[in-house]
Amino acid sequence: MRAFVLTDRANAECRISTHRSPSPGGVIIDVHRAGVCGTDIEFYIGQMPYLHEGHAQYPMPTRHEWMGTVSAVGDGVEPSWLNRRVTGDTMLAVAPAGGA
Repeated sequence: MRAFVLTDRANAECRISTHRSPSPGGVIIDVHRAGVCGTDIEFYIGQMPYLHEGHAQYPMPTRHEWMGTVSAVGDGVEPSWLNRRVTGDTMLAVAPAGGA
């Protein structure tokens, strides 16, 4: 899967991740659409307070407003979630080990 990752202030790259196994209680979502908003811009230009307060750090994937389809479920997640369309609006993301 591809992720747009901010690597530092005013620097970004597209990274490829092979991480495709959901953790227990988690899901994998194939993202179909993602928006760019003011928060993404503030992270890009380095003015987001979360950076200065230590709540976020580079590298970080952006695009926290998205929609997609659940393609895999982890242990403890109802199988009925498979193939459901979902949306999210999260403020901070954590990249899987080995990059986004």
